[in-house]
Amino acid sequence: MFPERRDTGDGGKKWTSRSDASGDSGILLQGTGVWMIDHAYRTHVNAVDVETGDGGFTYQLPDAEHHGIAVGGNRAFVRNDALLCALPVF
Repeated sequence: MFPERRDTGDGGKKWTSRSDASGDSGILLQGTGVWMIDHAYRTHVNAVDVETGDGGFTYQLPDAEHHGIAVGGNRAFVRNDALLCALPVF
């Protein structure tokens, strides 16, 4: 699954982000980024610019069995087993 941005008027594709691999979590919006967890190569959190689809941020996660992501208050919160990280949002 690759995040895409579509035009709200005609539904045409504005961008598809393949630069940060595929998303294995929900795709969430916060700040000017589109956030997701990816397990394509190693487990990491990706954010792409909502306007362009260009990669903006990647955070590598330690090995863990369970991952989750939530956004709010201009932060991205990542659960990695018992570890909770609050990442800055751009």
